[in-house]
Amino acid sequence: MHQPLALDQVYIRFADGTIALNGLSLDFPNGSFTAIVGPSGCGKSTTLRALSGLLAPAAGIVTRPTRDQIGFVFQDPTLLAWKSAYDNIALPLKIAGKSRHEIDQRVGNALKLVGLSGRGDALPRELSGGMKMRVSLARALAIEPQILLLDEPFAALDELTRLRLDDDLLQICQQNKCTVVFVTHSISESAYLADRVIVLDGSGRLARIVDVPAPASRENFRETPAYHQAMHEIAAALGHNLAPALGAEKGSTS
Repeated sequence: MHQPLALDQVYIRFADGTIALNGLSLDFPNGSFTAIVGPSGCGKSTTLRALSGLLAPAAGIVTRPTRDQIGFVFQDPTLLAWKSAYDNIALPLKIAGKSRHEIDQRVGNALKLVGLSGRGDALPRELSGGMKMRVSLARALAIEPQILLLDEPFAALDELTRLRLDDDLLQICQQNKCTVVFVTHSISESAYLADRVIVLDGSGRLARIVDVPAPASRENFRETPAYHQAMHEIAAALGHNLAPALGAEKGSTS
């Protein structure tokens, strides 16, 4: 049974006095995929760091598994330029004292999961932006986490690569049955990926939770009324009106 993941009345204040999270309470059910959206500076990334244990709250309670059960993927791939894809993925496993056999097995499985079998010897400079993000994701998956936290991992990629990685991420998370918390600025991405979308306001408070009635398989989901209704509700919680865009196209809206 996985350890629960939750925030209970969590406050985080930075050294300059800025309140990043203001009494935030959230539960993340086991196996769920939750997206977090909101305006810049609303506390999205801070929420992930609180959940991971990288930031301690000034008040409130964070319930989570041990750090070795949490995988974190940042917006930048953060790969060591002089190490191969294999060695970048293996690094946290070596730090954890895993045997060479187990490292080989886990790295191989992770490379296969992200579609990079056979590219373990490649250096970061030999990989495209999308491939680098796949390596970063593989590094997080190699520890076989209960919790996977992703902070705008595909924001810097072109739209086609981003759409492809969204689909791959869904498939990987369904296979691994981990609990996912995904920060994004994209309304369309949050509606497509998540079971529910947490909308934060500009002061680090919860504005709304939007449940997304998406099927396990997202094939053709972007063409359904449920998807566009979810986008409309998320946008409305952010203070936007998507009605004209929804009538004009069925594509991505950020």
